[in-house]
Amino acid sequence: FFKQKTAYEIGVRLVGSEMCIRDRERPASEIISSNLNNDTLSQKLTDEFNSKDYMAGVFAYQQENFKLAIDCFTNLHLRNADVNTADNIVYWMADSYQRLGDIDNAMVYLDRVIENDTSDHIDDALIKKGLLHRKRGETDLSLSSFNKLVNNFPKSEYAKLARMEIKRAELYK
Repeated sequence: FFKQKTAYEIGVRLVGSEMCIRDRERPASEIISSNLNNDTLSQKLTDEFNSKDYMAGVFAYQQENFKLAIDCFTNLHLRNADVNTADNIVYWMADSYQRLGDIDNAMVYLDRVIENDTSDHIDDALIKKGLLHRKRGETDLSLSSFNKLVNNFPKSEYAKLARMEIKRAELYK
């Protein structure tokens, strides 16, 4: 159903996705909030992880509607989500911002992925961050990301690409 990306296609998008089955025009949290009068109940519902917004965000992401995906994911309270789900959301938000050309916000979310020691996407985030820094002409920052990847994730599928980028930078110094 989905074609697996190679390390050389990472500049186009981050890898990783999940199937979903629901879409709607308004996020569920907006619908719920507009229909509630009880502040306690409203607070309880908005603090809970909203699976409908999550599914709408995943669907939008997979349909490459990145603005809608960001809107849906931003509505979610990640502190109440499953750890893996929250990790995926942060990762997808980074990718969505990057795909929309918002490199600054993409970097913010890539940093959040990298700072999460339990994330399964750290190596992906490091290669992506390195490539984005390189694109901006920030050679030292790109090399820092590539070196962290090579040193901390030597068996990653992206380690070879990172090593090539390091050698490439050395050739052009």
